[in-house]
Amino acid sequence: MHKHRYTATEKLHRGYRCQRWRKAVLKKDNHTCVECGSKDKLTVDHIKPVVAYPHLAFDIRNGRTLCDSCRVKGMLKQWQNWELKPRRSGTTK
Repeated sequence: MHKHRYTATEKLHRGYRCQRWRKAVLKKDNHTCVECGSKDKLTVDHIKPVVAYPHLAFDIRNGRTLCDSCRVKGMLKQWQNWELKPRRSGTTK
């Protein structure tokens, strides 16, 4: 049987520090989506991405509580903005 090896990102999300950070962000935001005020299907999101700002990975100020619906809307907006960025000449899509 093949044993699954976790990536660095998977280990980060499964770790104690991440769970503690998540609970602290939920508490800070009163277990309420900061976008729409919902208290259903909540998740915690990094405001500044950990890939670009690893030093902020566990900073509570870099976290926000979102419901699933608002999280998806935010992701779609990010992807649309990424698609609309001007490309350098000579590159293909």
